[in-house]
Amino acid sequence: MKILKFGIFFVVFVFAVIVNASEQSGRTVSDIMTETRYLINGYMANGSEDTYWSDAELVSWINYAVRNVRVRAKNTMLESESFVLSSGTSEYVPTSNYLYVRAVMYQSATTAFMPLLPSTFEDRTAETGAEPKYFYELSGKVGVYPLKDDALNDVTVTGNTIYVLTVPRGIVLTSSDTLPTPALFDRSILFYTAAQALRKNGLFESADYFETLANKEIDRLRVDIYESKMSIWDTLYPKGQLQQTPSR
Repeated sequence: MKILKFGIFFVVFVFAVIVNASEQSGRTVSDIMTETRYLINGYMANGSEDTYWSDAELVSWINYAVRNVRVRAKNTMLESESFVLSSGTSEYVPTSNYLYVRAVMYQSATTAFMPLLPSTFEDRTAETGAEPKYFYELSGKVGVYPLKDDALNDVTVTGNTIYVLTVPRGIVLTSSDTLPTPALFDRSILFYTAAQALRKNGLFESADYFETLANKEIDRLRVDIYESKMSIWDTLYPKGQLQQTPSR
């Protein structure tokens, strides 16, 4: 029971660190549009907006910038969904609209939230009486294996739980929406949006410069703010364990 309680506390703690390491941005999409125009000299001499970059284009680029943060920052904006396992039922369907599955955790009465190793559908092994060790993603389904009760060997998977951590796709933002990303990434979104606007203007070197700034900002914050807070994870599970794949 103590192991189970610790496991529940640990996963809740880690998940809270991942998602809430900083407050959500207070800026709206409209704010980023205005700042982008200032940054790229998008205002005419008389103070009116330069219509060369339409509002619709800027909103579209900001949506791509937010998605860039979701994908590149990895652990900053995860959603979790749990599934109760049933022996012989190896695939489960997340209900959220997600970009990709980041990780799958397994929990039983004797296992305190063990991370499953990423695999592929082709690497599945025969269903034997054992608790799951691997997961794969295929056509919107998450499969785990092996997954089968075995009374003779005192193995029970039915009733145990997996937690699927996904990177959410998110809604399509409009100009009045508040950015769904942590405030720390506001500058990255601004730089990414400016890069797309400059690219439309044919200023490819400047565009590449701002896009590089945007991605460096994400990488720096991911390492300095988020991944440094995950060091406790590495004391329990070796670095790179979530990137390993089983051999055929």
